[in-house]
Amino acid sequence: MVWVQYAPHALGLRGMNLPLALWLAWRAWFHRDTVVAYFHEVAFPFRGPWKHRLLSTVQHAMAAIVAASASAVLVTTEAWLPRLRLLGMRPGVARLLPVFSNLPEEVDLNAVALRRRHWQTISGASHLVGHFGTYGGGVAALLEESLSALDDTKDMLFLLMGRRASAWLAAHAGKPWAARCRVVPQDDPVAIAETMAACDAALQPYPDGITTRRTTAMSALALGVPLVSNLGALSDVCWKTDDPCAALASRPDGRLLAEALAGVMAFQPCKRQAMGARGTAWYERNASRAVSANAVTVLMGRLA
Repeated sequence: MVWVQYAPHALGLRGMNLPLALWLAWRAWFHRDTVVAYFHEVAFPFRGPWKHRLLSTVQHAMAAIVAASASAVLVTTEAWLPRLRLLGMRPGVARLLPVFSNLPEEVDLNAVALRRRHWQTISGASHLVGHFGTYGGGVAALLEESLSALDDTKDMLFLLMGRRASAWLAAHAGKPWAARCRVVPQDDPVAIAETMAACDAALQPYPDGITTRRTTAMSALALGVPLVSNLGALSDVCWKTDDPCAALASRPDGRLLAEALAGVMAFQPCKRQAMGARGTAWYERNASRAVSANAVTVLMGRLA
């Protein structure tokens, strides 16, 4: 059995590892191996300069080869299913398996209280808002737009966690909202999880909309932090029907995200706590490590 964590940009050859896709097809069709592909991403969109379009063409060919060869396909978001069907995925082989948090799912409450007191003491803010990400591309632009739209937030401190947070904030040091931001220096996932859990809300905007492939959103849900995000072109149905978030802007718009966050922060602490608990309950039903482990165990038993 061959398992593939499928993210084309991580497969080598500058995201165009067509030989690997052909090798997987050879293992499936000629070696009679069972190939299981877990699609975190499918392919770069066909747009932009010719280099990007070449990348997109090759990646779509790779995805078509792997999807048509796989005995089972897992997808991190239901948005990938129509694309994979068009690329030749066999009927009945796919199922949705949301990603789980890339932070610890449980934290020490005493440590959380200490971190909350630390940040409130050094800033004088009564409320803490977290953002966890890599500060690149459209997410960073939407985060900047959201922070710019929050005019009166003297009682809020924004805690920036994740790779490139320091460089991103330094690049925006002249913006009025930058004075209300602090970078969480720890690279330790336990320390980041404790800091996230100390927040009153998490602001996690996405230009393509929140989906079940977003580990950063799952990190807030797992820790019981009220999540503020937005819908978009790729958003799964569950974000509307199951309603695990504290607040969702109707589209990727900084002003709407700012309004959603302000609304959540205006609630009493007990109501925010209930929102966070609702998100955690959804996460434990649909996306936790235990859910993923059980899904993989069941799949292996079926394919054995």
